[in-house]
Amino acid sequence: MKNKIHFASWFLTMIAALLLSSASHAAIDRGAIQGTVTDAQAASIAKARVEVTNTATGVTATTSTNDSGFYSASELVPGTYTVHG
Repeated sequence: MKNKIHFASWFLTMIAALLLSSASHAAIDRGAIQGTVTDAQAASIAKARVEVTNTATGVTATTSTNDSGFYSASELVPGTYTVHG
């Protein structure tokens, strides 16, 4: 009986460790691209549309700049991207 309880405790500990390691690995596997959109005179452009495209998959994330011309595209899978405004 003691061995069964020990095994059950060990088994549940291993399951919990696997679940926690999977969750932490998934959180790391994302990135972001951010920047500022400016014109030729270096003035910030507010509310500009920005497209960030993964060159391998063709998946595009679209965002827009804030009042200071800043944009951020987050939750991107690792890869090479092109950015168009």
